Amino acid sequence: MKPPLHILAVPNEDGFGPSALLSYVVKELLAQRPGSHATIWNRARADYNRSLCRDLIATGRVNVEPVNNLIQLAKDASTGEVSIAGTLALIGDYRAASDRYAADARPDDFDLVVEFGVPAAARWAAKHGIPCVSICDHAWGRTLDMIFADAKEPLTARQCTQWRSLIAAIRRDESLTRKLFLFPEFISPPLFRAHWRRVAPRAVVRRLSGVLGGTAAWNKQQAREYLGLAMPGRIVMIQGGDTPAWDALLQRLVPAFLDASSELEARRLNVAFYIPRRLAGRGNVRRLADPVVARRCPRVRAFAPVPGGTTQELFPFVDLLVTRAGGGTVNDAVACRTPFVCVRERSQSQVEATLAACMRRGLTRVVDSEALEADPLRTIFAEVSRARDNRRMAAVMKAIPNHVERELAREISSAMTALLAGQVEG
Repeated sequence: MKPPLHILAVPNEDGFGPSALLSYVVKELLAQRPGSHATIWNRARADYNRSLCRDLIATGRVNVEPVNNLIQLAKDASTGEVSIAGTLALIGDYRAASDRYAADARPDDFDLVVEFGVPAAARWAAKHGIPCVSICDHAWGRTLDMIFADAKEPLTARQCTQWRSLIAAIRRDESLTRKLFLFPEFISPPLFRAHWRRVAPRAVVRRLSGVLGGTAAWNKQQAREYLGLAMPGRIVMIQGGDTPAWDALLQRLVPAFLDASSELEARRLNVAFYIPRRLAGRGNVRRLADPVVARRCPRVRAFAPVPGGTTQELFPFVDLLVTRAGGGTVNDAVACRTPFVCVRERSQSQVEATLAACMRRGLTRVVDSEALEADPLRTIFAEVSRARDNRRMAAVMKAIPNHVERELAREISSAMTALLAGQVEG
């Protein structure tokens, strides 16, 4: 009988993806270690983490605490691009914050730390002698350097110095990583593995053999009911996540599809939009909530994050996903064998690197930005019509193992069993 563990799970603050991806691992660890408990630290997405694990919270096996994990990118509200000035203001003095990180926590409460892109948590675990497993799709010390190299916003000499100091402080924390699992190269391009080799030469760095998850608990009818799509036909999902980089695009796309009801009917095509909460009542997007518009155009709907799960409950029933190449989205699409096409995000170098890696693997293609700007409706119809190419992408995905959280959890669990046995014997 394996002894129960108290696991500290720490997803970074930047977006939904880290929390969603780490949830697959946490749930699997708890399934393999009966009686174990997980505490999740995250402030920006605390409610989302509560939703992801609501069933486990109800049974007392998970609790979520709003601890700030320090790193979060700020986006310019008008352009959606990464803002160095805004990010510096949002993070503040990282080195001081890392020194104070989780100062009130009780290290003895935890047997294991599993962190996803939170270098301060790896440092905290090393400081207190707690075994720590790191999982990441990139490396902040490299990503922030790429953002700085590509920055177009005017910066003062002081801001440039602050950004370099931020990178140096993060790399200091990254150097304390001891066991790291990176995603396959189409999610974690080689430049990130090279970074980890440089900054954490003592770390054991391995690549996951595939992607996390891949089985929906919902069936097709449940997914369609959740999306509010009662009409038969194919489903296109348009989902850019929570980034403001998509705000202007959504304001163009939503009315284009709402005003194309007859053409959607002729094509038997349904369109589901993910609309961030901050955008729901603004501009053209608010038309999605108008009941009169909804009756007139029953094939276009908005949806919110899936309660108790991730978009993997929906992706198996989607014919084409229009998205960005974020690590979480790519993982979930590949795991569910859902064809996807990507809109570029040139101000986010990490996303662009992932997109390039996915294209080399034949997993996606880029939506023509100029065509999308000029005629969003025709551009997306054209992508849907490339049925043979979309099937080819899905076929490439089928060769990639999914549910690798099972083997990852087994490895972590076995290592912890051996460690605890050694402590008892000692």
